[in-house]
Amino acid sequence: MSFCREWFVRDNNSDCRNPKIDDDSTERIMKMFEALKLIAEMPGNNGKIKCPKCGNDLHWIMASSNKHVWGKCKTENCLSWMQ
Repeated sequence: MSFCREWFVRDNNSDCRNPKIDDDSTERIMKMFEALKLIAEMPGNNGKIKCPKCGNDLHWIMASSNKHVWGKCKTENCLSWMQ
């Protein structure tokens, strides 16, 4: 498997002109957006929410300078990102 363009994967028998969306990547992105929506409603610039993907603790920090959010779920190989 190799990557071509953002969020697309291809197998050895296809090319980037006919990409297929990787279902796990799509699910992670959608769950990240759910988390960001919850975080936007929280007071302060750091905290903990319930991870929308697995239900474990997801810790987050928001930069005061540009409001970008770093988030990481306590569960290994679950949600994590840095804007």
